[in-house]
Amino acid sequence: MNVSIVQFPGTNCEYDTQYAFDKLGARTHIVWHKQTVLPGGTDLVVIAGGFSYGDYLRSGAIARFSPVMEAVASYAKNGGKVLGICNGFQVLTEARLLPGALKRNEHLHFLSRHHHLKVVDNGNTFLRKLERGDVVNIPIAHHDGNYYIDDAKLAELYDNGQVLLQYCDAEGNLSNPNGSVDAIAGVCNREKNVFGLMPHPERAMEALLGSDDGVRMLEGFFTS
Repeated sequence: MNVSIVQFPGTNCEYDTQYAFDKLGARTHIVWHKQTVLPGGTDLVVIAGGFSYGDYLRSGAIARFSPVMEAVASYAKNGGKVLGICNGFQVLTEARLLPGALKRNEHLHFLSRHHHLKVVDNGNTFLRKLERGDVVNIPIAHHDGNYYIDDAKLAELYDNGQVLLQYCDAEGNLSNPNGSVDAIAGVCNREKNVFGLMPHPERAMEALLGSDDGVRMLEGFFTS
C-alpha cells in the first residue's frame, strides 16, 4: 500500500503519520505542498496535522490554495481515498472536500490530552476494523476543533452514514470537549472516500505511550 503524506509549511505531524503507516507495512512518501502531481500508485493521501501556514486567517484556509490541493481534489473526485487529521480535517473542509467547518473551541482553550471516541458508523473503509458503538482512546490536540454544520445538513450526514465518530467518556456517554455539534469528532463525504477527524490516531500506535487504538483505525485502509 502506497501512502502519500502532504506537508505544508507549519505541518508538525507528518513524521508521526509516516511512522504510523510504516509500522502497519505501508510504503510512505512525504509530498511537499508545492508539488502539483501525487506520486504514482498512491493508494491513500493523508493530510497531516499541525498549523499549516501558521493557521493565519482560518485554520486550513491558506493551505486550501496550495498547488498540491488541486491534485488532491482531482484524486478524491476520481474515487481516491483521502484522510485529513486535525489540521488536515480543517484543510479538507476549507477545500469543500468535506462538509461543515471547524471553528474555535467553545472555551477558547487549546486542548491536548487523550479523549475517548465512540464509533458511530463503520460502513466505510476507515473504520471497518471497528464495530459501531466501540469506544477508543485517542489523543486530541487542537484549538479550532469545534465542528459546525447546520441542522438540515446534519440530518443529511446521519441519513447518509457520514458521521463517523463522536466524543464520549469511557462508557460511551457523550462528552464534548470543544463544543462540536452533536459532539462530532469525525465525518466523511457522501461517497465515503474522503475522511476527516480532529483526534490523532497516528499518536495512538503504542500501548506504552497511552493507547494503541489508532492501529485498529488506520488498519481499515489496508483491507481490500
